[in-house]
Amino acid sequence: MPDKFPVAETHILLMPKNHMGAVAESNDADREVLGGLLVLASKVAKEKGIIDFKLIFNNGKYMKVPHLHLHLIAGKSITREV
Repeated sequence: MPDKFPVAETHILLMPKNHMGAVAESNDADREVLGGLLVLASKVAKEKGIIDFKLIFNNGKYMKVPHLHLHLIAGKSITREV
């Protein structure tokens, strides 16, 4: 899903179906889900023809939503007024 507050031309959120908290709360049992998010990010990038991109997990005070999600960011940065 597109991010509501994009920081670049392409800013997509990828999240697991089942609730997970922050990445810092993950444990060995979460390896499949976390790995699955990385594989999904690669798949989405390929489908959209994106070669150069960043993947970001936020944690703690940087999380705006209390559900684990991965940001796929590509393209030119967008300047937003705060």
